[in-house]
Amino acid sequence: MSHSTCLLSRKEHCTLGMFKRPFRLLLIAVATWGLAAGAIFSFSRQPVYADRSLSQWVERLAANGVHSPPQESEQAILGIGTNALPHLLKWIARKPTPPWRVKLNETVNRFTKRTLLIDKRSLRSQGALFAFSILGSEARPAIPALRCLVNNSKTDYSTSWRATSCLSHLGPEALPALLDALTNHFPGVRRYAADNFPSFGTNSRPAVPLLLLCLKDCSEDVAGAAAMTLGRLHLDASVVVPELTKSLQDLRPAVQRGAAIGLGLFGSEAQSALPALRQLEYRWGYAVAHALDQIDTNRPTTSTRYWTPKRQGMR
Repeated sequence: MSHSTCLLSRKEHCTLGMFKRPFRLLLIAVATWGLAAGAIFSFSRQPVYADRSLSQWVERLAANGVHSPPQESEQAILGIGTNALPHLLKWIARKPTPPWRVKLNETVNRFTKRTLLIDKRSLRSQGALFAFSILGSEARPAIPALRCLVNNSKTDYSTSWRATSCLSHLGPEALPALLDALTNHFPGVRRYAADNFPSFGTNSRPAVPLLLLCLKDCSEDVAGAAAMTLGRLHLDASVVVPELTKSLQDLRPAVQRGAAIGLGLFGSEAQSALPALRQLEYRWGYAVAHALDQIDTNRPTTSTRYWTPKRQGMR
């Protein structure tokens, strides 16, 4: 018998076909019942706006994005207000969906040819982040809980990052908690925290000493982000400019580039950095040259000395 010959008889094929359809229907029924039961149970405990539960609004936010329609999702979050905070915090703190669950969802959806199982854990975590950005300073009561998530050494990376992101939207009162994020053991969290201090304006002054320490961070990306943020803050030039000038000697490319950009943002206050910047001009080209243009207004502009891919017709 050849390998291509089927070993099942026609009758056996028919028998398997008879069992396959009921099994598929059973899977659909069980999944539907589970989703319905979970929705009813969670709906009864959540705040409601316009006949929809908070989780439904949050899921819509995650699916559409905070700046995309439907805008009624934003109105719903604002309408629910601080009553949403306990649930949003719970969703922010949730650990990622286990790989086996993700695989099960994909298998069931593929087998039933329907999107029956959705990873609502990830959807709600992302939507909760958007909800915090909508609530803004109104969500200040959540700062202590978010700060605990950032400081807890057992918190996973995704949760730490989400908590840090939420804090960046809550106004000046969240600044001490965001400062804690600069010492988080995850480099990605430290970098995200460093990037977001400019949103606090002059209230960010207490962050300057810690950002200066971050210039020596073991993560190149964190150190580079700290250097650029110091320039964006434009505070304490007499202290910051010498430290950024020293960072130009750092052998890590992202740190050198970040320091050059940061110094350029100080403008004429960074005159003392001109000799060090000129030594790097031909290594980093446009980035350093632009910083020199911002500091030394008497020199020819960068556009007359450097070509760009766009001007040369390159894609």
